[in-house]
Amino acid sequence: MDLKAIQKQLKKLHEKIKQQGHLSDGDERELKSLMQETLFTASSEIDNIQHRLKIQMACNTSHQTLTTEQIARLSIVEKTGTGSNLIH
Repeated sequence: MDLKAIQKQLKKLHEKIKQQGHLSDGDERELKSLMQETLFTASSEIDNIQHRLKIQMACNTSHQTLTTEQIARLSIVEKTGTGSNLIH
């Protein structure tokens, strides 16, 4: 499921809970399921983005050599899976 579909389902659930005035057991199970689906979908998307970045970086680095600092930063990104704002 994509994140937009999950967002729509969360919105429907929110409206339902708002109308009822409380969180029923069924609503709680549905919410937990949607949260699990959100985490799974987001994780898959992150993996796909990291894979594309590795391919792009491999293409870019095949034409130029990296400095020692660039190699160190690349190693950190590969190990932690974080963006550059967390490395600086």
